Amino acid sequence: MPPVNKPHLRSLDFQPVTHHGRQMWLLRDPWQLGERQLIFPQALAQMLLFCDGTRSPRRIQAALSEHLGTSVPFDVIDEALAQLDTAFLLVNERSEARRQALLVDYRAQPYRPPALADLSYPAAPAALRESPAHVDALRDIRSGGSLRIPRGPPVTGRGCDIIKVPGHQDIFVHYSAIRMPGRKILLQGQEVDFEIKTGAAR
Repeated sequence: MPPVNKPHLRSLDFQPVTHHGRQMWLLRDPWQLGERQLIFPQALAQMLLFCDGTRSPRRIQAALSEHLGTSVPFDVIDEALAQLDTAFLLVNERSEARRQALLVDYRAQPYRPPALADLSYPAAPAALRESPAHVDALRDIRSGGSLRIPRGPPVTGRGCDIIKVPGHQDIFVHYSAIRMPGRKILLQGQEVDFEIKTGAAR
C-alpha cells in the first residue's frame, strides 16, 4: 500500500455530467465500496491526475496550481482528499478492508443478486410477473412468430446474442438453447422460430 500521506486514486469510471447547469465529472466506483458517488467540478477534477501515490497533498496542491495557472487553496485540496477517502476511492487500508468485508458478505449470500434488478426490470418477482411489457412479450412470443438476429458475427463467437422483437424488450439467447443439427450458428438477418419458457429460451 502507498503511504497514507501520498494519496493514490483507485481505478474508477469517469462520466461527464451536468449538475446545476455546470459541467462536472461523476466518479463512479465499479466496486461500489461506498454508498454515495462524488461529483467534481471540471477544474478540481484535474487534481485527480496527480493522485497517483507519488505526491503528498502539498505537492498535489502545487502541481494542480501549476497545471491550472492559478493558486489553489490547500484547504480545497485537503477537503477533496477527505471526501475521496470517505467514499473509499483511495488505495489504502481503509478501502481494502471495506472491499474484503463486502466480498465476504457477497460470498455468504445464498444466491447472487441480479445486477440489473430495479434498473431495467422490477426486482420483486411478483412485480416482474405483473409487468405489462413482460406480460405482452410472453403472450406474443408464446403464440409463435419469427424474428431476426440483429448482430453478427455468429452466435457461437460470443456464446450469446440478442434477438430483437418489435415492440418488446430484447431477448438474450445462449447458443445452448439453439435447436438445430450440426454446428449451432445463427447468422445476422436469419429468420428463426422461437418459444420462451420459464428460465429458458428455445
